[in-house]
Amino acid sequence: MLPERVGEVKRLFVAPAARGRGLGTRLMGELERIAREHGLSVLRLDTRHDLVESRRLYAALGYTKVPAFNDGQYAEHWLAKPLEQRQGHPVCRSIPGHALPGRSPLSGLAMRRSSPVLSVAVAP
Repeated sequence: MLPERVGEVKRLFVAPAARGRGLGTRLMGELERIAREHGLSVLRLDTRHDLVESRRLYAALGYTKVPAFNDGQYAEHWLAKPLEQRQGHPVCRSIPGHALPGRSPLSGLAMRRSSPVLSVAVAP
């Protein structure tokens, strides 16, 4: 069981063909927005040592190293970020050429909101 008001990002993956377009940043921004909506005050995650680009992204987004909070098979770095409560902050904008007509570019997101664990998958 997670501590009260703490959410955990379990997996975030951007297909190689879609990398370099800011999607990871936008996905994390959307996860943070949803976490705030659910009253969470901290998001935490773990990652592997070899995922250098992911660790660079998390650092740029304000995630900092914290003591290990699990013993996951692939967990080698543990990070967390306190979430500021904001009103009306737009974290998700359209990505030119990547949205279907009438749909948000992130409309393919599948998020489980029933628990403080936020999972995301992006359909191609």
